[in-house]
Amino acid sequence: VGGTETTKVWKSRSGYTFGKNKGLIKKLVDYLDAGYDNGTKLDFLESIGKLKSKTVDGKKYYSKSGDYLPSSQWRGYFSSFFASAKMAGILTYRKVGTGYFLTKGPNFEAFKEGQLKSL
Repeated sequence: VGGTETTKVWKSRSGYTFGKNKGLIKKLVDYLDAGYDNGTKLDFLESIGKLKSKTVDGKKYYSKSGDYLPSSQWRGYFSSFFASAKMAGILTYRKVGTGYFLTKGPNFEAFKEGQLKSL
């Protein structure tokens, strides 16, 4: 296959393959590109309108519609999406204290340039 184009590959273990930079993965890429490196998964989901939040006594609570629940009640929400983005190297996490913050993964730029393919 000649040429100098380099393609990175990753093995998909879920339904997400990120064939194109569109939809939910595009929103995540745009979020990270905008410099939100102090955001959590829930902050990202709030920024794209999947969740709403309010702060009560210094603690943040989230809601899809209706009751506001603490962040611990949202474990697993969109988890396969985030796990796939991490497996693909598009996303990684930075741990600070007890928090995990989204940051660009090692394949982030390759994905944006269309050079990341799933097997």
